[in-house]
Amino acid sequence: MAPVAALGYDDCGKLDERLAVLRFEKSGAREQEMTYAYASAFVRMALELGQRGDIPEDRARSMAIGVAGQFELALRQKDIIGEWTPAVAGTANALYYGKEMWVGGFRWENIPGWKLRIKTSKNRAAAGFDLTNYPLLFPLMEAVPHDRRAGAILSGEHGLPVRERSYRKWFRAIARAAEIPDEIWSMDRGAATEADEAGADFKAISDMLTHAEPRTTVRYIRLRASEKRIADAARARVKSRPREGDEAS
Repeated sequence: MAPVAALGYDDCGKLDERLAVLRFEKSGAREQEMTYAYASAFVRMALELGQRGDIPEDRARSMAIGVAGQFELALRQKDIIGEWTPAVAGTANALYYGKEMWVGGFRWENIPGWKLRIKTSKNRAAAGFDLTNYPLLFPLMEAVPHDRRAGAILSGEHGLPVRERSYRKWFRAIARAAEIPDEIWSMDRGAATEADEAGADFKAISDMLTHAEPRTTVRYIRLRASEKRIADAARARVKSRPREGDEAS
């Protein structure tokens, strides 16, 4: 394609040259995050709305599992809900529907004996989880009727795997009913901060998030953990100071 300036659009050409040298500053890590309190409140509300008939029970169960799964397993939203894309014939383990297909690893066939094996969407790193170790998630999974344990674990309209736009919309409706602030997004994960505050080893946290670079993990340990360490440092400083009257002795 010919440059816009060569086509006689001088102003566009100048703008094109300016944009070519511009560099935009990356935004910092978001300070808002999903916490255990928020995640458990969401799960309770989703199940309550399903039991009351305010939303379909399948949707309530799927959304509860989705949020619990993201939080407990520290997986990205895409790893939990999978992805709908234009159909490509011959794609392994794809579910085809018209001209589209769904691919994802969070499916019943991948959890024999409640051991989940999945390749993450971040860097295709293999990850394994014993789901019985996660008390917010496991009871929800175990409660799914056996005749529903096939294909994608999260279902949306018409029993098909949930789509991202539906997941985001349903998340916000349930989150608001649970009085979770709008600043908390469906894609937020708080597992790294929770693990850090619990005293987990940094390398273990990085492995949990399947990060190849430690600096990536640091971005996920949000401000709350930093504030706690600052407070700990302040208390340690005060504790180390001589007591009143010691200097005179």
